[in-house]
Formats: sequence, structure tokens, C-alpha cells
Amino acid sequence: MITLQETGYPLRGATENLLKGGSLTKYLPGFAPRDIQLDLADRIAAVIAAPQPTDQLEGQITLFNAPVGVGKSIAALGPMALHAALTGEQVIISTATIQLQRQLLEEFVRVIAPVTRDLTGVEVTAGTYVGLRNWIDWERLQRVREKENIAELDLWLDAETRPVRFDEAEQIFNLSIPNGVRQEHICLHSGSSDSAKKEYNLACAGALASNVIITNHATMLLDARLYGARISSPEGELPRTVAIFDEADVLPSLAQGMAERQIALRSVARLLDRVEGSEVAKSKLSALWQSMDILEAEKLSVILQHDIPEHLAIREAVDALVEELRTLATEVREDRPILAFDLQSTALDLAEANDEDKNASAGVVYSPVRRYPSLQTVALEPARILGRLWHRPRDGREPILRAMAFMSGTLSVPGEKRPFSDFCRRLGVNDRWSNIAEHRSKNWDHRTFGSCEFVLADRQVPSPWVHIEGQEPERNLDWVAYAKEGIQAARREGGRVLVLTASYDDAIVLSEGLEDALVHERGMALTKLVEAFQAVKDAVLFSPCAWAGVDLPHMVDHVVIPRLPMSRPDELREKVIRAHRLARGRPVDTIGFELMAQSRADAKRRMAQGQGRGIRVRDDHCKVWILDPRFPIPEALRRNLRLRLAQGSAKEWTDFLSVIPERFAGPFGSFRQAKILEASAAKKPTTA
Repeated sequence: MITLQETGYPLRGATENLLKGGSLTKYLPGFAPRDIQLDLADRIAAVIAAPQPTDQLEGQITLFNAPVGVGKSIAALGPMALHAALTGEQVIISTATIQLQRQLLEEFVRVIAPVTRDLTGVEVTAGTYVGLRNWIDWERLQRVREKENIAELDLWLDAETRPVRFDEAEQIFNLSIPNGVRQEHICLHSGSSDSAKKEYNLACAGALASNVIITNHATMLLDARLYGARISSPEGELPRTVAIFDEADVLPSLAQGMAERQIALRSVARLLDRVEGSEVAKSKLSALWQSMDILEAEKLSVILQHDIPEHLAIREAVDALVEELRTLATEVREDRPILAFDLQSTALDLAEANDEDKNASAGVVYSPVRRYPSLQTVALEPARILGRLWHRPRDGREPILRAMAFMSGTLSVPGEKRPFSDFCRRLGVNDRWSNIAEHRSKNWDHRTFGSCEFVLADRQVPSPWVHIEGQEPERNLDWVAYAKEGIQAARREGGRVLVLTASYDDAIVLSEGLEDALVHERGMALTKLVEAFQAVKDAVLFSPCAWAGVDLPHMVDHVVIPRLPMSRPDELREKVIRAHRLARGRPVDTIGFELMAQSRADAKRRMAQGQGRGIRVRDDHCKVWILDPRFPIPEALRRNLRLRLAQGSAKEWTDFLSVIPERFAGPFGSFRQAKILEASAAKKPTTA
């Protein structure tokens, strides 16, 4: 048995003993540690055990790029549990979703806790800390049922065992939310009663008293906004000084989504149509709409300035509308709780978008064709807020966290010259700063893991988009027909087909005419579709949200990527960044290039994640279909004079070759033998 006195606390040695000593096989039959897993666990143990350097003013940051199949959860939870058992310190692990939180807790309870008890004699505990708005407010749900007369909610109220969290209601208790009701309509919020919050408060207290606190990135971002007040800086005596962020690559985009708002005036108009006696509010909305209509109507976006009368008039009109929406919400609260919430939340979004903030700018954007206006905010590097957890406060106190590790399978963009540089930049961290622990950070890749075949687009196929000057790009119908051919060809080969689309609209357009297709539309829960996908051996699932987080070993036979997941240029964002730099005397001539580079980096990361949906374990086999002619062909095919293939429109995209893992792209890899899907509905994919 390992004790602190006997070992002098060699956490790295204890971690190696846990993984290699055979203890895990008692609770995880057949477990055999992999080299990468051992290395990762050793480095995480070093992160956890390392003391704060006396000359270090910031918490230390370590970065890991560990591919799928490494066993990251055991590599992280093992040393975390041992550290808690041997020192009494609490540790925090954060992941991307509540579903992943549940998986980590299950693995901890089933494997890590009993192994740690066997090795140390200490019972270690773990608890999941989930935000307020994920907990069901049963008083509120009852009121919605009675006032809105939604009979389907009786299934929730009459359940023999009532779930306490919304995710449990859907996934464990199989309770579906009725049409017209959203999660935020029946869950806790800041105004919920103390009795409604009782279960939530008890659960939070239990989680924060655990040795290992399992939370999610959204909660950690809120924690950082409050300078660690919720999780990282406890009132008790147990120190929490270390946090591990799993699936950390999503942190920047998550922070952006939490910090930014976009409110279409058309949606506000539709909301007011649901309210009787809303003439005053409609007149306020009409005044706002008119003030936006006359604002430089020839442009698609305008930043709202503080010294231009027309812009100030828009801000005043927004404030007037917000006040009226809040008045209406108060009037209908008793009889129409859902409508009251929608009015109140719309008012809050408008107010936050209109609020003056040094880290965000408000603007007006117009739809390209019909010129419908929206109020939008652009946040400048919102993920920087996490820095509050590792920066030393101005009053000289120690950093909230002395050490953090960020890890993911795509933390480093494929092909980037300096690993982790894109992630660090978006997190507001200079990757050359002294608090980046380069000696511990590492970028791994499998030498052998699964097998894969590749089918690429015919070079004669047109680009997915038709660009007409002054108009919004339109889908090329010839490309749409070709992409549908490719999806049908994948289906004819048999097995499950996962189609990773770049948007919800793509999912709808490309699935038209395909019988029994599972189509992920906006507002639908992906979980239910994945369950249906698993249940049928030749199912086809279209989704823009399955690039990451879908873990189906031995189940995905084909991954189809119809087009590169490039985001459209954001004109308002470019203008905001330009204005921000000009105000600080910084150069602006490279902004367009930088935004395009960021879009390409995001697309590369998603492409790498997408391929991984088909290879989850060592013996998985998958065929990847990339049906965008902009994606480059392998050099081995291009140099084959007999084939006479050229990159064509892919010349500008050859850097995307880096998304193919080296084990497939190397001299003996399967990518060199990629096939070309000829542009003919009658033909199967043939060797180029």
C-alpha cells in the first residue's frame, strides 16, 4: 500500500504503478497500458505534483495533443485520484459536455476509485458540478403545464422517479420535451425559489466537497468571469490549485458563443405577434427597424459608434424596446410563463448587445438579399477570460490555479509550424511565455491505429459555391448532384454512413430524396439521432454537429465529408478588429489574411476530428469520402503520368493534406492509393 510517508510523494512513480502494476485489470479486464497513455499519465502526474516555482508569477500551463484511442480519461483521472488520496488536495477536471462529465464520473466510480483504494487505503470521491440552468425546476414545470395547458408534460409530472437534471430526463428516463417547450422554460434560473433550488444546492455542495471535481468548460468560463468564486477558490481549507481541461480545443469557440449575441428584428416581430396588446412594443420595434434601415443602407454591416447621432438613436431605440419587452413580460408572467420567459430573455439579449463593453463591440448586420437587420456583438478574444485563473492578481496574491493542463486530440492544428500556437493565441497566451511548460507539453500521433480507405472528388467537379458579385454565394447545383451521388455510392457499399455537413442547410439539401435518412435539423437533439443510427446497421445520418463527440466504436463504416467546413467571412468581425487595432496604432493590412487563416485552421481541426469518427479503437476500419474538389489529391497520384491528374481548384488548398494522419499519408499509407469518385451517377468509385 502506498502512503505519503513511505514514498515521499513520488506521484509519477505511483501513477506508473497504477497503470503497469496490474491493479487496473481487476476492474478493467484486459487492460494493457499503451506507450502514449503511460507517457501522458506521467506528464499529467508531473503537472499535478510540480510545486509553484518561486520565480514564477503565473500559473503553469501544459499542453497535450493526444489522439483518439490513447485512453486520456484514465491517464488523467489516475494521477488526480492518487494525488487527492496522498495529499488531501482537491483537483478539478473539466470537459466539453455534460455527457462527457457523466462518462468521466462512471469511469472514476467503476475503475479509478477502487484501484486507488487498493493502492492507498484511502476512499477518494468524485462529484459532477453542473450549472444552474441544467437542473429542472419542478415548480416552474408545474406552472407551465397548468398555465400553457401542455398535456405532454404530465409524463414528466407523473414519473415514478423524477429526474433532477434535464440531461437525465432525456437520456436516462426517456422523457421527451414537448413541441413549443425548451430546456430554459422548465429549468432553474436566478429567480427560482429556494425550495426549487434545494436539490441543486445540495448537489453543488456535494461536488465541491469531493476529492475530484468533474465540471464542464461553460462552468469554468463562468468561474473565471467571477475570478474563481464558484469552483476554483473555495471558502473551506481544502486547496484546489490544479485543473485539467479535456477536449480543450472547443474552449475558444465556446467562449465566443457565450460572449456574443445576435438578435434578428424579424424574430422579435414574430415574438410580439404572440402577445395580445403589444402595439406599443411593436411601435418601438418599428422605430428601431426604421433607424437601422436608414443607416448606410448600401453596406451589409455597420459598427455602432458613440459619436454619431444616427448610431446613438439606434442605441436609444434599443433601450426603449427593452423596457417595453420587460413590461410585457411582467404583464403575462402569471398566465403565459413560456411567453414571459421568451420576452424577458429577448430583452436581456438586446440589453447585453447594446451594453458598452471594452472587450466587445455592437453593430448592425443586414441579410444580403432582403436587407433584414439584426443587432450583433463581436467579442475580441473572449477566451482570454480564462487567464484570470492563472494570472497573479494585482494585490500580489497567488494565482487561483498554480497549474493547468489542456489536452485534446486536435489541440494542435494539423500542419502548424509551431504546435499549439493557434490554440495559445486564441486563449490569449503567448506560446513563448515562461509559464508555458514546454518541457512537459507534447504532441503525439499513433504509428498504427485502425485502417482507412479514401475516396476523393473528381477534379472535373465544380466548386460547391457559385459566387456572384454583390450577392450571397449560392450552392452549385451540379456539385449538389455530385455530392448526392457520392453519398448514395457509400450507402450502396453497405454499413452505416455518417455524413458530416458544414451546416444544417447542407444536411437538409443533401439528404433530399434519400429514403430513411436521419437528418439533424436545427433545434433537434443529436443524442436521439445517434441512438437511431446505432439501431440500424445500414443507417445514414446527416449532421453538422457530429464532427466531434460522437464515439461509436465498430459502428461507422463510412464517413462522408461533402465539403470543407469553412466558415463564411464575417464582415462585421473584420471591421471590429480593424477599428480595435487602429485605435491602438497597430497594423490593419493583414486582418483579412488572419481571419482567413483562422477559418482554415478551424476547418483543418474539424476535418481531422471528422475522420476520427470512423476510427475509435485499434481494429476499426472506415472509408472516408471527401467530395469537395478543393481538397487536394495525394502527390503520388498527381505525379502518375498515366493518370494525368492535376490539383485543379485544389492548388490553393494543398495545406489541407496535413489533416490526413501520417500513418495513412506516409510512404506506405492508404491515402497514396486513394480512389476518385467519377462524376457519373452510374459508376462506383474506381481507381484513378
